[in-house]
Amino acid sequence: MAGETTALITFAQRSVFEEIHGPAGSRIWRPGYLAALVEKHIPVWVITPIAHAAHSKPRHQIVVSNPDIEGPLEMDLMPMMASLFDQGNRELKAQGEQEGLLHSAGNRWWINSKSRESDIDEEFDGSSEAVDRFQQTEDRFPSGKIYELSFPIVADRCRVTILRYPNSLLSSSGDIWLRSIGCDVDVFTLNRYLHTDEEGK
Repeated sequence: MAGETTALITFAQRSVFEEIHGPAGSRIWRPGYLAALVEKHIPVWVITPIAHAAHSKPRHQIVVSNPDIEGPLEMDLMPMMASLFDQGNRELKAQGEQEGLLHSAGNRWWINSKSRESDIDEEFDGSSEAVDRFQQTEDRFPSGKIYELSFPIVADRCRVTILRYPNSLLSSSGDIWLRSIGCDVDVFTLNRYLHTDEEGK
């Protein structure tokens, strides 16, 4: 089923030097990863390295939104971003490995959910002919422990920018939550301009 992208979030390395020495007193912005929220029957995040990190691994990842999470959708991104921005964190890596959620490519590792496919089920008609086949997929998500480890890492190491489209599943409560855990957040909202006959006169 096709989906619609309704929000973009970029994560950049947080640097005191860049914040102080930006051009004309402005902060230097070096985005590293772009997460696009695609709204389908189950929301998913499509994550891609961009700008200076464009050739980093992983090149492309899908993060399935955790339906059991008690928090804003932005929380889905915390384990993966924390692991990518803190490659030396042994505790987070060990926890991800313990839960079977550790992924790697070359010398880089990251934490993401995993899917497990069950046996194929078939539906039969009255003459015992198979008329349909379907396969259930079970997603395994990070534990509360991984989320707990991830929050301070993202707050300490990342700058976050959110672009929210009209009618997006993302709400302003996510901005408030990110700031409450100490994240440096910039928020932009895309507004649709409606031209009317009255305005054209």
